[in-house]
Amino acid sequence: MLVIAQIESVPGWDNLEEILSVEGLSGITGGPKILRSMGIPGEPDNPKRKELTSNIESMARSKKK
Repeated sequence: MLVIAQIESVPGWDNLEEILSVEGLSGITGGPKILRSMGIPGEPDNPKRKELTSNIESMARSKKK
C-alpha cells in the first residue's frame, strides 16, 4: 500500500518532521495551497519556493520517505 500525505498549509510545514515520522507513511507531496499560504503562488523561480522544496526533500530523505 502506498500512503502519501499532502502538505497544504504552514502548520503542516511546521509539523513536517512529525508527519514524516508516522509509521506506514510512504512519502509526501506539497500542494498549491502551501505556496499560496507562504505568499509565493505561481512563482516557480522564487528563491523561497526553491528553499522550501529543498528542505522538504532533505527532511523526507532523512526519514527514508
